[in-house]
Amino acid sequence: MTNFDFLLSDSQFVSFGEVAVSAKKIYAIDPAACVLNCRRGMESEQRRRLSGRAMGYAV
Repeated sequence: MTNFDFLLSDSQFVSFGEVAVSAKKIYAIDPAACVLNCRRGMESEQRRRLSGRAMGYAV
């Protein structure tokens, strides 16, 4: 169990929940891979927000 497991059960965070959990699990093994996963999660959330704005949805 990680600090970010709650993200998996909330549909609001579905775009980056799995990436956050995997980043936390790999932190002790490979910090560089952890950083890449964190960035990947942030970028996927930004894409989701920007695509929602482009379609006229409130985000």
